Formats: sequence, structure tokens, C-alpha cells
Amino acid sequence: MQIGRENVGDYMIIQPDKGTRNVNDLFYEAERNRIDLLNREFFQNVELTKAENDVLVWLCGWDEWTINAVVSAFRKVEG
Repeated sequence: MQIGRENVGDYMIIQPDKGTRNVNDLFYEAERNRIDLLNREFFQNVELTKAENDVLVWLCGWDEWTINAVVSAFRKVEG
């Protein structure tokens, strides 16, 4: 189940509806899990532009290793 804007205002990465793209169920679920990770860690109270959201969704389409490396780097900056 996708977390929609209505649940948290405009603050977070928003995954596009599955039907708007040509992706299979496994890809969509994995992407959603990576988006949820970034939202929990960094973007919960951040209002993103459409361009920022689009790039972050694109990033979350990459593999788990890539997202974990980005999360690790972001944590160092926060730190």
C-alpha cells in the first residue's frame, strides 16, 4: 500500500502510481521499500519539488546496495 500525500501533507518522497509506469510488481514493491527508508530517515518533514521527487524516485529504482550507500553518506552529513 502506497503512502499518499493525504497522509503526511506534501512532505516526503511520493511514489508514482504503479499504473503510470511500465514496472512489474516486484520492482514496484522494492522501490516502495527504498522510498520508505529514505522518507523515514531524511524526508519525513521535507517538502520536495516535483524535480527533486522525480530524481529521488529514480534513485530508489536502483538496487539495495546503491540506496544503502546513499543512506550511509547522508547519515555522515547529518552526523
